[in-house]
Amino acid sequence: MSTSERIPSIPAKPIAWLDELMSTPATLERLVEEFGSPLHLHRTEPFLDNVAALRAEAATSGLALGVYFARKANKALCYVGAAIDAGIGIDIASAEELDQALGCGADPERLVVTSAVKPDDVLATCLEAGVLVVIDNDDELDRYLDMARRAGRRPPVAVRLSHFEFEK
Repeated sequence: MSTSERIPSIPAKPIAWLDELMSTPATLERLVEEFGSPLHLHRTEPFLDNVAALRAEAATSGLALGVYFARKANKALCYVGAAIDAGIGIDIASAEELDQALGCGADPERLVVTSAVKPDDVLATCLEAGVLVVIDNDDELDRYLDMARRAGRRPPVAVRLSHFEFEK
């Protein structure tokens, strides 16, 4: 049996505004003429619908759920605003993403910095704003604790666990 035979297909979910747009070539031509190609169209409604569906499923299942938008996956600021409006968290992976999220009015308590290598300026911003930092190694922990001690703060941290041993 081939891999494609073992993997179930996931049918595309129809999106009314996109179906309508795709059925009007003149509109697409005008958009390409105005904005160039490739043409990237962003609408937050499907994003918000997916957040609502996740929350509904969690509620039905009796699960506590924290939803986080992975900022690294999409650089369009409209999704940062939508995440803020929806009251979900934002997973941050760079200094620019952190500055943008805070600049857009994100609640620092709904942000988490998960990048693998966090420069001191990112850690300093997290410390100042109270953003959760996922610590990846002893060196990073030592640096962050030193910064926190010097600032007289107790920052929120999470620890990434890895290198588990298991039997096959």
